[in-house]
Amino acid sequence: MSKDSLYIIYAGPFRFPDGDAAAARVLNNARAMRMAGHRVEFLSYGGRHESEASSTRQSEFDGFEYSITHDIDRSRDPIQRRIVNFLVQGYRAYALLKTKSVPDVVILYNPALVMVVRMLFFARSRRIRLVADLTECYHSSEFPGGKWMPFAWMNELNIRWALRTISSKIVISSFLDHFYKSSVNLIVPPLVDINDKKWTRKSEVIPAFEGISCIYAGTPSGKDQVLFILDALKRATGQGASVRLIFLGEGLDQLRLSVQSADFAMCRDFVVFPGKVPQYDVPAWYNIADFSLLFREHNRKNDAGFPTKFVESMAAGVPVIGNLTSDLGNYLVHDYNGFIVNEIDSKVLADLFVHLSKLNKSQLSNMKKAAKQTAVQYFDFRNHQERLNNFLSTTR
Repeated sequence: MSKDSLYIIYAGPFRFPDGDAAAARVLNNARAMRMAGHRVEFLSYGGRHESEASSTRQSEFDGFEYSITHDIDRSRDPIQRRIVNFLVQGYRAYALLKTKSVPDVVILYNPALVMVVRMLFFARSRRIRLVADLTECYHSSEFPGGKWMPFAWMNELNIRWALRTISSKIVISSFLDHFYKSSVNLIVPPLVDINDKKWTRKSEVIPAFEGISCIYAGTPSGKDQVLFILDALKRATGQGASVRLIFLGEGLDQLRLSVQSADFAMCRDFVVFPGKVPQYDVPAWYNIADFSLLFREHNRKNDAGFPTKFVESMAAGVPVIGNLTSDLGNYLVHDYNGFIVNEIDSKVLADLFVHLSKLNKSQLSNMKKAAKQTAVQYFDFRNHQERLNNFLSTTR
């Protein structure tokens, strides 16, 4: 390492190396930092080792050392212990951190209140630079018991006081950039390795389809959203459009029940339910689709975050159909790399399905190329190396 290189520890509630979208975010951020000459190590609250290992044994993935601290995914613990673990989340990672060589920088990914307070004192005593990587901003109503329970109180105390004491932040959206405007911030959307072979693999689990295939990856946010999509499908197929929907993910019981109902009987032949698939295999399903669907409610959680599914779809070269939340308006261009449908209106979506079924292969190909180019330009980690390096320099 050169004299300008930094030793960075990245810690937080992600499941390294490939267990969730959070792991993908920190991994690709770290790849950009490594390209700039820095050494990055992970303390992952959850995840798996490449081989059987104890909770403190270090493993390696893509050249990065990492340890799993088991601060999350403790479903076998008694309920009382799980509650306490939630309230003090990160204490195992903190204990392990204290045994390591002193890093130059510690990046805390979405840290809980107690972890922030502990690390503020620890970093000050060891002269460590502290950075927060923030991708969310939950509302009190989204916690068990709502605003009347300690979980919500601690969350509000964390986002309105504790996190504001960390002067340097990597944030995922302009919402968070403004929310923490007194900090030195760098907006970094979800990043990918555009050269990863997973973006070109195709699933062969379901038969080919001659019409337009659309994919919905994830769990619909509610019954109304499920019915909106199904009603649009019903209308479009009734008008002769050849459209298939692939719903990928868990929590789709309501959707299955809706498809089985008499109102949506004609949709049964056009809806496929593969269920949940491993995170790494999701792109293979995108690659058998012509478009992906991404509809989200406007609320603090969605506007503060950034949908990883949008980036995955672009990286796979699959145009997106959806409404504009968060910073999507900076990347989604109507009739270029997707279609903007800001009205949650089944007739509007049905008309779009009918339009899609009339597109020729050249038009589809051009939109897919535009989606891929969007990912290369804005979301490949290589294009964020200099920005992240300059940001880390400001924390010195």
